[in-house]
Amino acid sequence: MVKDIIFDLGGVLLDYTEEQYYGFLSKKYGLSKHKISKALNPMIERLEVGEMTIKQMRKQASKDFSIPNADLEWVRFFKSSAKPDMYMVSLAQRLKKRYRVSILSNVSRSRYIVARGLLIKRLGAYRIFTSCYMRMRKPNKQIYLAVLRALRAKPSETIFIDNLKANVVGAKRVGIKGIQFRNHSQITNALKRIGVDTRG
Repeated sequence: MVKDIIFDLGGVLLDYTEEQYYGFLSKKYGLSKHKISKALNPMIERLEVGEMTIKQMRKQASKDFSIPNADLEWVRFFKSSAKPDMYMVSLAQRLKKRYRVSILSNVSRSRYIVARGLLIKRLGAYRIFTSCYMRMRKPNKQIYLAVLRALRAKPSETIFIDNLKANVVGAKRVGIKGIQFRNHSQITNALKRIGVDTRG
C-alpha cells in the first residue's frame, strides 16, 4: 500500500528545465548549447550541494566562455521563467488528502528561495528535501535513503516522480517505486496502475 508520494520540482511541479536556461545563454552570448551545458553542468552540480557560490560559477564561466564578467542571470532567469505546472500542482494537492506528499529536488539555495515563493508555500508539502541543504544530489543512492529515514517510510510504500530517467533509476535502486514524468495523462495513468487514487 502506498503511503508516501515524492515529487521533483523542476520539470514536474514547475514547468522549467535547465535546457531552457542553456538556450537563453546560447542566444545571449552566441555560444552553442552544447558548449554551455558542458561547462556549466559540473558547476551547477557543485552549486546545488553548496560546494560553489554563484560568484565563483560566474568567474569560472567568464573564463571558460572568454566573456569578461559574464552575467549568468542564474536567479533572474529562473524567477522569470519557472512557472507552476497547475495540472501537477492540482494532482499533488488531491493526493495530499490520502497520502503524504513531499518534495525532493536538486536545487541551489538561491533558486529554492524563489521556488518557495512560487509554489512550495502554496502546496504545503509534508516534507521538503533539497540538495542544497542535504549537501548531496540525486541520483546519489544516499539521498534517497536519507529521505526514507527522515520520513520513516518503507521503499515499497513510496513513489518518486521525476522528469529525469537517471533520478528515477536511482530511486528504484533502493526499492522506491519510480515514475519518469513525461506528460499529464501518462503520470496519472502510471499512478493509477500502481493503485494510487488520484481523484482526491
